[in-house]
Amino acid sequence: MFRVESRTLWSLGLVVLLLTAAVPAQGAGFLIFEQGAKAMGMAGAFTAQADDPSALFHNAAGIAFQKERDFYLGGTLVSGQADFSGAPPYPGAGVTEQTEKLQELVPHFYWIEPISERVSFGLGLNAPFGLSVEWKDKDTFTGRFISTHSALTAIDLNPTIGWQASDTFGIG
Repeated sequence: MFRVESRTLWSLGLVVLLLTAAVPAQGAGFLIFEQGAKAMGMAGAFTAQADDPSALFHNAAGIAFQKERDFYLGGTLVSGQADFSGAPPYPGAGVTEQTEKLQELVPHFYWIEPISERVSFGLGLNAPFGLSVEWKDKDTFTGRFISTHSALTAIDLNPTIGWQASDTFGIG
């Protein structure tokens, strides 16, 4: 008879938990993180700095440290095309599909207004989801009975208050 001690089971369970916790979920799908030129230039490492009005998207507490009225208006042009190669059982080996060329302009606007020495108000308007996909050859596309065009658009309006609790700590 094979017997496993509870300590071994706990250790194995902990190892499995740690290994699965490190795997990225990649659930963003149509999410667009490109909500400011400076943040894009810093490859997303802007969240800890958050020192321009686009902090409203990346880290709302960052507006607490902004001492002057400021606004930010911009957009991100997303362009691309994709190919899909099928696999058994569906749609089958050797099946290749292609999307229409995607071209979307995703806007963003941010405004910061200091209220007092330690409190700031911010208003952000952005589209964190604003992409679509449309397949070429809709009449012969293997997924035509499921979908030939999908689009997801959301517009967020975020009024935010930022409070500078100390010289190095803010809450948004």
